[in-house]
Amino acid sequence: MRMTPDGRFIYPWPIIKGEKFLISTPGVRAAQYLILLYSKGYLNVPPSFESRLHSDEVTLIYDIPSKGPVIAFLPKRQEDLTSATSIEKVLSKALWAFVETQEPKQENALALTRRFEAQLSCSSCQGLGISDQSVADFVAQVLSI
Repeated sequence: MRMTPDGRFIYPWPIIKGEKFLISTPGVRAAQYLILLYSKGYLNVPPSFESRLHSDEVTLIYDIPSKGPVIAFLPKRQEDLTSATSIEKVLSKALWAFVETQEPKQENALALTRRFEAQLSCSSCQGLGISDQSVADFVAQVLSI
């Protein structure tokens, strides 16, 4: 995935005729976040994304839901999909709040850190792999955006 210079869109690279699409983003930080999600395999274009046609009348443009994408990142999510989805929704919302603004806001970074720490102490979350190093590394990568 790559982004346009202004960060308004991300797109698959290399571009394959007939399979190209754009994902609209609120800015550079959100674009960097979405590219990170794609690189980790945490996000595909789900049906919850609204779509419209580009002015070329061929390319689809997907719009991110207003609360951001819900990502599937828990290593053991298959053990309890209902709980995993609930946990992932909560942390996904905090992750999106951190990256959707043009400049990082200290209060959003603090809220994300607190949310992650709260989930680390949750026994259900631990059972689904929240304490796995890959999750901590992912949150740290997002905080560096």
